[in-house]
Amino acid sequence: MKFNSSVLLASVAMIALGKTGAQRQNQRLPGRKPVAGLNEADEQVGVLNAEGQKLVIIKFVDTKDMGKTSSEKCKEVVAAQGGSILYVYAKAFKGCAAYLPIVTSDTNALKNDPDIEYVEDDRVISLDPATTGEDATSWELDRIEQCSLPLDGTQTPLNATGIKVYIVDSGITGSHDDFEGVIDSSSNCHVDVIEEASPNPLFDGNGHGTHVASAACGNEYGVARDCDLCSVKVFGASGGSAWAVIIAAVEHVMNNCADGERCVANLSLGGSFSAPMNTAVKNAVADGVTVVVAAGKLGEMLSFYF
Repeated sequence: MKFNSSVLLASVAMIALGKTGAQRQNQRLPGRKPVAGLNEADEQVGVLNAEGQKLVIIKFVDTKDMGKTSSEKCKEVVAAQGGSILYVYAKAFKGCAAYLPIVTSDTNALKNDPDIEYVEDDRVISLDPATTGEDATSWELDRIEQCSLPLDGTQTPLNATGIKVYIVDSGITGSHDDFEGVIDSSSNCHVDVIEEASPNPLFDGNGHGTHVASAACGNEYGVARDCDLCSVKVFGASGGSAWAVIIAAVEHVMNNCADGERCVANLSLGGSFSAPMNTAVKNAVADGVTVVVAAGKLGEMLSFYF
């Protein structure tokens, strides 16, 4: 079993995933090869590929012995519907994400399969807006380390030596001076979930991931110091993605975080409620990964997120 970590990240908020006003409609997803073409998403239609097929997330019954792997079952189910598989999940939960023809994606052929717990239409998600124009030396870095007032006017970064911090975001500009000594470019903890042809997790075409990584573990203003910073790229330059992509990122974190390692996954993003995404996070936490999710900074009631 992996060990939980108490590292505080700058975007610390709530573990529950749910609706935020940050979601964007008609946003193009980044170009992983099976998604290339590409994909419009809106609240009514869902996420579509160039052929007009709808992206769905299929969750199998975890406690049921299907007599085959998730990959084998996915191939069987998706082929029967004339679709194509995008991702297969095994640790986050048993299931997969696939493009299916709209005419068949919501039929009883899937819902009546005893191995399938449910099928959910995927939705577009977006990055949590970054706060700009503020002095990085302002009161926030002082406030988060104190439980009582008044503030003492000092900041003592947390010691994160030996802790792997996965930034699930738009990538990280790994060559930046702020990350000297905290990013090992040769580490297998880095992954580009959205691009197969030319993966580059240490390139950030949007800037959001680099901003978040600096706030979490940067050398100058990071909340924690000396962590092992890992880039898990799930957004392209446009800042749009889908829950299927984020679940694949959680799957990577669970596979990459070895027994005995202390691991944190930071997700500064938002979108409409997703049952399989919540399941993936719960299973990651149960597996020993500390998961931190942005609250959205929109001033909404907590009940809106469930």
